[in-house]
Amino acid sequence: MYPGDILGTFELEPVAIANAAGVNVTAQQLCAQDIDRSGAAAVTDTLDTADNIVKALIGALIRLSPPDNNLYGTLPSQKYSLLGLRILIQLHQVIVFANFRSANSGVLTIAVVANSGVSLLGVTTIAATSWREYLIKILNATPATLIGATTTNASAVLTLVDLNLILNLTIGMSVSGAGIQAGSTVVATNRDLGTVTLSLPATATASNVAIT
Repeated sequence: MYPGDILGTFELEPVAIANAAGVNVTAQQLCAQDIDRSGAAAVTDTLDTADNIVKALIGALIRLSPPDNNLYGTLPSQKYSLLGLRILIQLHQVIVFANFRSANSGVLTIAVVANSGVSLLGVTTIAATSWREYLIKILNATPATLIGATTTNASAVLTLVDLNLILNLTIGMSVSGAGIQAGSTVVATNRDLGTVTLSLPATATASNVAIT
């Protein structure tokens, strides 16, 4: 027997979702090996937030590494696996793989909620009585935060932001609100000045704008 030999393995039972209306697929359900979706015609289901998905992954993550011994030593690479869910951690990006099987009579669409910190890579629809593997990219797992700020037309800098709330913001967070362009993210924060710099300029000038 040598390091790397597989002693045993197992499979988790698929999660069954049977609902005529669209549902939110929870992080815990995504941690199953497969998701069986039925009970609907054409329907759209949404994914949980990045914050919840990452919390679920942390609970399921197993670090696998060769033993430290005189024969092999400690190898520099580490592999990561999940109980039922595959995950790729590379270049500061986290991508989750999940299998959906549709027994619906119409097209199943998987969508993400705005500002949830998640995006889907590739085709997001599944034909009736078919299956597809989804690549779920974690953009930012910081929980959503509501702040008030002043926007200036054609400027990417939000001003008069509460100094304490700035501590809840992280680079890469999605941003939305009146006068904020779709796809905007946080690129810099300055607690001393009470400013937040976005990736795209605002389209209006206003005070005390609710930003999430």
